[in-house]
Amino acid sequence: MASDLLVDGYNRPLKNLRISVTQRCNLNCFFCHREGDPNSEDREMAADEIITLVRVAASFGAAKIKITGGEPLLRGDVADIIGGLCSINGIEEVSMTTCGMLLPKVAGALREAGLKRVNINFPTLKRERYKKITGEDLLDEVIHGVESAISAGLRPVKLNMVLLSRVNDDEVQDMIDFTSGRDVILQIIELIPPANASGFYDKYHRDLDDIAGALRSKATKVVSRRMHARKVYFLKNGSAVEIVKPMHNTEFCLNCTRLRITSDGRLKPCLMRDDNYVDVLTPLRSGASEEELRELFKEANQLREPYWLVSS
Repeated sequence: MASDLLVDGYNRPLKNLRISVTQRCNLNCFFCHREGDPNSEDREMAADEIITLVRVAASFGAAKIKITGGEPLLRGDVADIIGGLCSINGIEEVSMTTCGMLLPKVAGALREAGLKRVNINFPTLKRERYKKITGEDLLDEVIHGVESAISAGLRPVKLNMVLLSRVNDDEVQDMIDFTSGRDVILQIIELIPPANASGFYDKYHRDLDDIAGALRSKATKVVSRRMHARKVYFLKNGSAVEIVKPMHNTEFCLNCTRLRITSDGRLKPCLMRDDNYVDVLTPLRSGASEEELRELFKEANQLREPYWLVSS
């Protein structure tokens, strides 16, 4: 297999691929940005098409794959997708983001297929608040999903808490306490506004700097991850808290090594932009060779730019 590493114009290598396998979801979180792609077509990539595109990406050195949605567990073939991806030469890790409530039935099968870890959407510990945020009264099922993922041996389990001003920003300590004694990592994530939501960001955005400062003062250890230079704070109670701060953050962008594939088969160079897609599914379905697909990946890689450097 070829090992031509792709590096963009800002010397950022392509190491990670984030693949939305569906836009369907069993929740309706009002803050959801739909992977920065709210206008995807109805078509979905088939399992073999996803595997083909990842094989092409792996030929450039992309080794870590994140499956996302929508809710990827709504696809009945998701375990087959995971197994196929794990069989590709060069793939080191396949992980998934999920809403979590379907995990009790499938966590073991996903681990057996090769899934390494999961991120679970977990915005609140309060039942009525969860229903208000997501539109569904399913918090107990999600907590059961967290425990199922841990029991299945998925490591680490990460809880994604998108922080929303005057909605759930009073729960940070409660969430930290919840993770104590559990083999999970709490991710506190800065809000990225949905597309075409006028005034949404100003209403719900909550800066994370003060939270990061408080965690830093209490931490026994602080680790900076390579991906986006994110900081992880290890606390005395055994909790680990990761701060994800993508907005107006040049360091975040300069350390991005990711390319995205939308559920309808387009390469998306940046979460924040919707004007530079490269369609790969149409050529694939028209009989394009893997070498022709490689050229499309090269094209998309050249379109990768640090968004906040370009926009600021």
